[in-house]
Amino acid sequence: MRKISERYQPKLVPILEILVSGIDYDDLPHEWRPKNIADFSKRKRLFDYQVEALKNAIKGLFLFYQEQYDAQEVETSGNDKLLLANKEYEILVKKRKTRFYGLIASFLESIGGEDILELLCIEGKKGAFSYLKEVYGSTRTNKGGRKVEIIEPYNFVNRMGFWMATGSGKTLVLIKLVEILDSLLQAEAIPVNNSKTQFHHWNFLVLSHREDLLQQLKQHVREFNEGKPRQIRLWNLKEFEEIQTLHKGLSWNSSINVFVYRSDLISDQTKEYKLSFRDIEANGSWFIFLDEAHKGTKEDSK
Repeated sequence: MRKISERYQPKLVPILEILVSGIDYDDLPHEWRPKNIADFSKRKRLFDYQVEALKNAIKGLFLFYQEQYDAQEVETSGNDKLLLANKEYEILVKKRKTRFYGLIASFLESIGGEDILELLCIEGKKGAFSYLKEVYGSTRTNKGGRKVEIIEPYNFVNRMGFWMATGSGKTLVLIKLVEILDSLLQAEAIPVNNSKTQFHHWNFLVLSHREDLLQQLKQHVREFNEGKPRQIRLWNLKEFEEIQTLHKGLSWNSSINVFVYRSDLISDQTKEYKLSFRDIEANGSWFIFLDEAHKGTKEDSK
C-alpha cells in the first residue's frame, strides 16, 4: 500500500479535516453553533469557504474537548488548594491530549501514514528544546540506530492549521475564530481552570513575523468592532506583565482581550527588543494564533 504521506508534498495531510468530516455540524450542541457565523461586520459577510473553515475548526475543538474529565474532590485550603487545582488540571489536560493523539494515531495507522507521526515529535536540540523540556518533560528513544532525547508527540496535538491561499481572507477567519472561542469560553463549553489565570479566562495571542500583517489585523479588528456590544481589544504583548497586575474583574472581562506581537521577537532569552518564553508563560493559559505559520527562518524555527 502506498503511504498516504507520499501522496502529499511535502508531507502535508489534512488530518484534522478528515477526522471531523464524520461530524455533522448541525448535530452539535447549540452552544457549539454560534449565531450569525457568517457575519463579520456591518458591511461584510464571510464567503462560504470561510464559513466552512470555521465550522471545521469548531468541529475540531468539539472533538478535542467533548470528553469531560472530572477532577478529584479533595478537601484543601489556601495555597495547597491552588496547587492541587493546578496539578489536577495538568492531569486532565494530559488525559485529553493522550486521547486525541490516540485518535490521530489510529487514523494514520489505518491509511498507512505511521511515518507522519514522527513529524509531531520534537527532538533534543539546544535553545527552545531546553525550555520545552522543562514544561513537558522528555524521554529517550532509538531513532536510526542512535539514542535521542524527544518530547512525546501527544503534547503538541492541541493545534490546528488553516491552509488558505494569499488574499483568501485568513485574517477575517482568525478574528471570527477569536470571537467564537470567546463565546465557547463564556458558555463554559470549553473548560476554564480559574486557578490558571488571574483573569479567570484564557488569554488570546496573535503572532506574525511581519509588522504590516499586524497592522492589517488592527484595521480588520476596527471594522469588526463597529456596533458590537462585546468588542475585541488589542494589547501589545510587552504589556502583558503589567496588565496581569493592573487589570482584573469585570473591567477586563467585558471585552475580548487579545495580545499581539512579532513572532520573530520571542526567543529563549529576554533581550532589549525580544521577549523570552518565560516572560509570557502565564502557566500555558493561551490560545495562540500564528499568522503565516509556514514562514520560518530555520528548520527548528521557534
